[in-house]
Amino acid sequence: FCTAMSKIFVTELAHVSATLHLAPPKGLARMLEKCGEYAHVDGQDVPVAKRAAYLLDTLRCTVECQQAWQLTMSLERVRAMSLQEDGLQMVQLKNGFSMKGKDQNPSMYRDVKATVMFQVPSGPAKGLKLLGEIIFIMTEFKRLKDYMHLFYEIKRGDFGELVS
Repeated sequence: FCTAMSKIFVTELAHVSATLHLAPPKGLARMLEKCGEYAHVDGQDVPVAKRAAYLLDTLRCTVECQQAWQLTMSLERVRAMSLQEDGLQMVQLKNGFSMKGKDQNPSMYRDVKATVMFQVPSGPAKGLKLLGEIIFIMTEFKRLKDYMHLFYEIKRGDFGELVS
């Protein structure tokens, strides 16, 4: 996924002057923890066997843009891609800038999350289709996200037990 995203970024998005941040695949321990978080979705119990269907960000990257036009152009280019021609296709979009319905975000943080289907181009897994996530974010919101993430990691217990 990271190799494919780097290639797509260089060939399709370089003219936008955005910054691509690649992330390692989500680890097994974190995936299992996230599956536990999906025990109840929209007030409904989710069977254990179906919880992994909610993990859409195991493969991920971020496209950071300093200006709104860069974010819009990057997003539109990815939206126009097809699995057959580009090996990548957008299948879902969550607009964190929206103030309507389920996408409403009361915090100051804003981004656009695109779930994409990615097709492995070569090797033993050639043709395998996987889901990944591309976050489109403005630089100022990325700074806020990085700051807020430290508190999220503390709350999640990433640093072990805190001494009181």
